[in-house]
Amino acid sequence: MTQVTKGQSGHIFPVFLADSQHFMYFALGSRTDSGLYLGSLGSTNAVRIQGAYSPAVYAASPSMVFFVGENGVVGQRLDIERGTLVGDPIPVTNSVAIIGTATFLVGAYSVSNDGVVAYRTGAGGPRQLVWFDRSGKAVGTLGNSDEYALSSPAISPDGRRVAIDRIVQGNRDIWIQDEARLTRFTFDPSDDQFPQWSPDGKTIVFDSVRRGPRDLYQKAVGGTSNEEVLFASPESKAINDWSRDGKYILFLNNDPVTTRAFQGAAVTNGAVAR
Repeated sequence: MTQVTKGQSGHIFPVFLADSQHFMYFALGSRTDSGLYLGSLGSTNAVRIQGAYSPAVYAASPSMVFFVGENGVVGQRLDIERGTLVGDPIPVTNSVAIIGTATFLVGAYSVSNDGVVAYRTGAGGPRQLVWFDRSGKAVGTLGNSDEYALSSPAISPDGRRVAIDRIVQGNRDIWIQDEARLTRFTFDPSDDQFPQWSPDGKTIVFDSVRRGPRDLYQKAVGGTSNEEVLFASPESKAINDWSRDGKYILFLNNDPVTTRAFQGAAVTNGAVAR
């Protein structure tokens, strides 16, 4: 009933509307192509109604859509026939607990059919980088407790830095944490995630949805150069590892025929060849 278009990598969280013919869903993809879409039964055509950071919850009476914006949960009237949101967003709460996944935000709230909102307050679970010894004993922490959906930690080859991804103001980027400071590493408005260090510690590879599919990008550490495409293809992919000799990377590829499969690729002069 839906068709993934250029700039998108998947459709999730569908919900029927009051007329039982239309439905909403959340599209994953680039910043200009992700968001909330309105579709209908018997058609693959869909209308983007909101560039939201999260899947939406629907209340039938009145016809309202609730979603996570930059400042918490908001509600907005939905005109189903026109396929558009009407009026200004109405703030509901800015204290709802929000959990960040790799590609979108999830708020700890629910809405009844008549528009009553129930939600849990507080942060979505602060996360702390902790050092452990080989016996499993915690021996120290790195950086401060983080409330921005810190995930995907990757330790540098010298063991002194950790690359992570975090969601700040609805956007996921790569950051680097060392003993003294937390430094932002990527700045593109599209989501960047799953960092992986090169064996010499001079480069970080990550995946991003800037073109729609999750492609692999690389950027030098400590320099002023911009990130470059390392490997692009129509399928979405995620970096998993880099061989110790620096010659190969291993990544997960979402192939439409074989579904998910691990693939290896040779790295030559800053480019990838399968």
